[in-house]
Amino acid sequence: MSVSINVVKVEDESESKRLIRLALLSDALPFSFIDTAQNIERFYSFDVRPAILNQDPVLFCSVNGKNVGMSCVSTCMSKIYELQEPLAIGIFTFVQESFRKRGLAYQMHVKALDMLKKDGYNKVIGEIMNKNQDSLNSCNYLSKETGIDFNIYSTRYECKI
Repeated sequence: MSVSINVVKVEDESESKRLIRLALLSDALPFSFIDTAQNIERFYSFDVRPAILNQDPVLFCSVNGKNVGMSCVSTCMSKIYELQEPLAIGIFTFVQESFRKRGLAYQMHVKALDMLKKDGYNKVIGEIMNKNQDSLNSCNYLSKETGIDFNIYSTRYECKI
């Protein structure tokens, strides 16, 4: 299995949208998106494309030449607001189900963290759904292997009204 982690470019729009669609349908994100072209277009235009243009860590994971995963981290908050320290926000990480539990998300995260460190960032905030135990396990593994602090400091809640 030949794995490569590659930086996503604006020219990769259609491939980005293909993987965004799969991510939105994966039920691993904090919102239940409806499978519409409009949702995919907006997610790309408002979340992913700005990160690409900022040269933030937006990455494809390729296995044997085929993109099977994508990760997007944004530094827009630090560029828009005056913060006490530079901050990056994890937008999403997705690996196609048949390629999970092979360390692919870990490889994307390591590359993203390296890119952020080089740009002076030392703090990333992300969100993991309680039902996504694999993602939590991955973050715990990343923390252990790289020696970074991984802290859960908030709980998001949902009220059905």
